[in-house]
Amino acid sequence: MRLDENASGLRHLRWAREIHAALHAHLELGRGSPEERGVWAEEAERLGTAIAAAREPVKIYRDFLERVRVKSRGALRAAELGTEDDRVRAQSAHEALELGPRAKLKREVREAVKSLRREVDSVLSRIEKCSGTVLVHNVLPPLTPDRQRVVDVQDDDDDATAAS
Repeated sequence: MRLDENASGLRHLRWAREIHAALHAHLELGRGSPEERGVWAEEAERLGTAIAAAREPVKIYRDFLERVRVKSRGALRAAELGTEDDRVRAQSAHEALELGPRAKLKREVREAVKSLRREVDSVLSRIEKCSGTVLVHNVLPPLTPDRQRVVDVQDDDDDATAAS
């Protein structure tokens, strides 16, 4: 099952990394014919490159949200106890942040997600042509019913995964 296209960039990275890891595990186990292993290795390399390309815009956006945007949200809350001028200034600064830097960074993440999804689809298509649907279904990690997260052991510090 494919991850929902609206899932976050972080969740897309986790999903792609899970696929990548499963491909490598099949290679390490020596499964498949030499021709299949050659295709799997090529596709794993392609997917690894796509993951590396998507990682940077996702990291930059996450850092922005956790550092810059949090300060702006804090300023909004603090301004609630201030003057009308305080509230207007804080709201104006927050809107400028949302419409400027955040919007730009979010667009970059969505483009990275689109590119990563195209690469995953291409990799899975090539693997399916070479080895069939059973392998494709095997390398795809289980997802939550809403297809927003990879199912994994519950870890409160891992926002990219969820318990089943």
